[in-house]
Amino acid sequence: MNGKAGIIIQARRGSTRFPDKVIRLFYNGSSILELLLKRFKDFPDFNLCVATTLRGEDDYIADICGQHGVNIYRGSTDNVLERFYGAALKFNIDPVIRICSDNPFVLPSSITELMEAQSINKYDYIGYRLSENRIGIITHFGLWAELISVSAVAEVLGIKPENEYLEHVTSYLYSHPDKFTNHFIEVPGYLFHRKDIRLTVDTEDDFILAEEIYKEYFNMYDTLDPLKLVGLIDRNKKWKIMMKKGIMRNEK
Repeated sequence: MNGKAGIIIQARRGSTRFPDKVIRLFYNGSSILELLLKRFKDFPDFNLCVATTLRGEDDYIADICGQHGVNIYRGSTDNVLERFYGAALKFNIDPVIRICSDNPFVLPSSITELMEAQSINKYDYIGYRLSENRIGIITHFGLWAELISVSAVAEVLGIKPENEYLEHVTSYLYSHPDKFTNHFIEVPGYLFHRKDIRLTVDTEDDFILAEEIYKEYFNMYDTLDPLKLVGLIDRNKKWKIMMKKGIMRNEK
């Protein structure tokens, strides 16, 4: 497939632990999903779409996309990999930058870094890596996107893997380095060994904490800078305690 590089944001209302987390008002009258759309819809030379389900409850997701002039793809509820692939085909996106809508702090700089790595060599998968070979997308940080080639997604679908790989779009790729060309970008040194930062939103407690951090950060700064963000977090003992509890409850 010879497409144009683009971003697919995965979003749905259904969540076992915290339904509607991506559409609940989060900052300045906007939801997490809306903040991500605003951050990435004008990213230079990129297609952008949101992939959601065919369930009636996700009509609301489609409405939000329409209000923001963002493409929407609706597909399988349970087979997330198939839904992701369908979105890429419909909007001719290849390679795909994948963003999860429960990560309000996703860094625009990570997209630039992923595309720079892809320009050097056409990988099947590019992600971030921390110490002890921890893969960024499955940590608690919630800071980084990841890049996937559409041909690799098609190959995984053809293999018909176990359900866990259909739910977690990229896990088959980085779990089978013998079958795919994977590349990892090491995160900056001030984050490389850290295990105490949680900014992804899985629960209501996560949401409340992320909301507080987001508000305080953007009252001080205009753009997301991970060094400034980590510095702000490290100066707040209460946040660190709350993150520690969240990490213990939601160990990935």
